[in-house]
Amino acid sequence: QGRNLARVNGVEDKCRFEVANASEMPYADQSFDIVVYHEVLHHAIKYPNVREETLRVLKPGGRVVVSETLRGNALLSLARRISMRGEEAKGDVILELKDLSGFAGGFSAYRIEPMSLFFMLKRAFQNRTHNPLVRVLLRSIKLVDDAVLYAFPSLRKMCGECVMVMRK
Repeated sequence: QGRNLARVNGVEDKCRFEVANASEMPYADQSFDIVVYHEVLHHAIKYPNVREETLRVLKPGGRVVVSETLRGNALLSLARRISMRGEEAKGDVILELKDLSGFAGGFSAYRIEPMSLFFMLKRAFQNRTHNPLVRVLLRSIKLVDDAVLYAFPSLRKMCGECVMVMRK
């Protein structure tokens, strides 16, 4: 999927995709300007040295971008109960904001942006986003989400997704 996205966006020649052990990365110190954990930290956070290895391979001033789902959103919790049938995490960590803050230890700065109260519904339409009506529906849900979170910032603690950016 990553290669296809890189090709579609005309950056295929600037990207390299590899599979590696996050606890023992096969890269030299300070190899990367950016490290991206896209919906994978809930798998990797439980293993030793993941944060340390991330810091090791990141250049000074480099950034880590984490996109994750969180505990606390009622829609997501219901979907987990239905889809996982009592085996909610199947060994994964269902992350909370405190887990992300803990992972950010050792970085010079970080910020966490909770998002998606209702926009979590997009997952129900994952294979239908090419449909113009679905796209309009999803844009409308996102607008409602943004408006509700702007009007009631205290609801951010109930968001089902977040993006965290850390700087070394």
